[in-house]
Amino acid sequence: MQENNFNQLLTLINEIDNFKIFNAVETQLQIVRKKLEKNKEENILKSIKDALEAAGVDGNINDALDKVVHKLKSHYGKKTRDLTPKYRNPFNYSETWSGFGHRPQWLKNGLSDNKFTLEQCKIKN
Repeated sequence: MQENNFNQLLTLINEIDNFKIFNAVETQLQIVRKKLEKNKEENILKSIKDALEAAGVDGNINDALDKVVHKLKSHYGKKTRDLTPKYRNPFNYSETWSGFGHRPQWLKNGLSDNKFTLEQCKIKN
């Protein structure tokens, strides 16, 4: 009976030792993972810095990234323009122009032939 208890005690001691070893290994793995993650972030930042330097961007990375974000916001964040017609062909009411973009051909032709003025085409509210 004592031998059986002794064997159980040895088994428990081995399990505790294995558990301690497991915990130590797990702790070391967590440390290594954190170091790898930090290195990965540093490598990404270094790659970005290198790319910015190669593109000729001066200053620190935060300024450069702020400029990029501002440019993206100004490009993609533009509000839509009011494209309601502001000009109408006096000879064909179905032809209109909002005032944005290239002048339509009917407006170019009418103005060049002195058939009407831009003011005459203006839609009054």
